[in-house]
Amino acid sequence: EGKVSLVRIKDGSRPIKQYSDVTIQLNDQSSCEPTARIISSSSDELDLLDLKKCKWKKGSSTTGVDAIETPKGVLIVIIDKNQSCVELLNRLRNYLIDDDLQNAEELSKAINASNYTRVAQLTKLLAQSSAKIQFTIDPHITNEQKPIAKPIKLKLTIESHLIEHCTNEKFDISIMPNTVIADLKRLIQKETKVEPEQQSFYCDREILDDNYVFGAQNRPILMDGSVLTLYITKPQKQ
Repeated sequence: EGKVSLVRIKDGSRPIKQYSDVTIQLNDQSSCEPTARIISSSSDELDLLDLKKCKWKKGSSTTGVDAIETPKGVLIVIIDKNQSCVELLNRLRNYLIDDDLQNAEELSKAINASNYTRVAQLTKLLAQSSAKIQFTIDPHITNEQKPIAKPIKLKLTIESHLIEHCTNEKFDISIMPNTVIADLKRLIQKETKVEPEQQSFYCDREILDDNYVFGAQNRPILMDGSVLTLYITKPQKQ
């Protein structure tokens, strides 16, 4: 344990309490979680800190001054004017959550999650504290490994017994990768009332079954500019 010259305690909007000649008892034995007991000069316990749950406020700390925030948001400022407890306070600080380290970990998570609003907030905080940080972006989400999916731009021709004079007119359509023919048929049914059973899709005269996946390695492979043909058959008689 050691004695510091001053301790200030700020609990929300309540008036700041100040105590002089305060004893700090650090219990960091391996058999228990590290704690720090703060005792006033009149032997009253001011607080018992669970150090691994408290934060060290780097921006409010300096030589001889350590600012600690408890899980309940209480700010405790330990002032060691005579620096008689340097070793004890160094040990205590080692158990506290470093604001910069926590922000750096959050920054890494925000980048990996593409949460750019949070990235901007954390970058500003770290810049203000001149923090030296190092973190890793998950390799599986880099652009080389996981490119943004782009639609496949196709040309569509439509043939049907309903069209007296078929033309070679081609319509521009865009289909997202991993779309299956069955999904496309349901979409057409919703928009045109043409039943899926009346729809047949072809590419290069090869029929595409309902399980065909656009953008996959199944054949035929449709790429930008490929021509997709939709043939609409007569409704089946009831």
